[in-house]
Amino acid sequence: MNEKIEEHASRFDEIADEYDDDQKIEYLRCLETVVEKADPSSNDVVLDVGTGTGEVAVKLASKASFVFGRDISEGMLEKAIEKSKKLGIDNVDFGVGSFHSPNVRSIDIVVSNFALHHVEDEEKHKAIEIFKEIGAEKVVLGDLMFFSEPDMEDPFHKPEVDNPAYVSELVIAFTEAGYAVTDLIKIHNEIGVLVGKKI
Repeated sequence: MNEKIEEHASRFDEIADEYDDDQKIEYLRCLETVVEKADPSSNDVVLDVGTGTGEVAVKLASKASFVFGRDISEGMLEKAIEKSKKLGIDNVDFGVGSFHSPNVRSIDIVVSNFALHHVEDEEKHKAIEIFKEIGAEKVVLGDLMFFSEPDMEDPFHKPEVDNPAYVSELVIAFTEAGYAVTDLIKIHNEIGVLVGKKI
């Protein structure tokens, strides 16, 4: 991670109030694609890692049996809890957790939108291994990822805080963890959605 975890959490605490109102169209397209590709059944338990304000989690709650939303930012989690209460959603649980300590025992599907890019590539590999360990049959990752060399004169990502991987690196991480990559959607040269299913 380019920042210490406490600094990273604090940064998101500070922007929690404006987070939902300050998103680019590419981010929103990525979010909707993650929801579409996750497509849980009424029996599925879903883990949303880096849940932020809970937008993906509350959308999936209408189809899934239960959704766990995990984040390192207390400020973002407060917004997620407010959102679920306002919508009357009672099959979600928002709490502190991270890629390496998701604080859940067993799930069917893992989703993550615009979060995994905050850790180094080696940590990305470990995270996907942990998804398999807790039972994920499907992983849907929407994130900053490089399809080709980014334009560093006008990057979409923020180099001072973001650490996107190349798509090829993510495919290797999925494959090494025992997931077949079944779909890859390019939204922007620096944004995509990758779907892996357990082999």
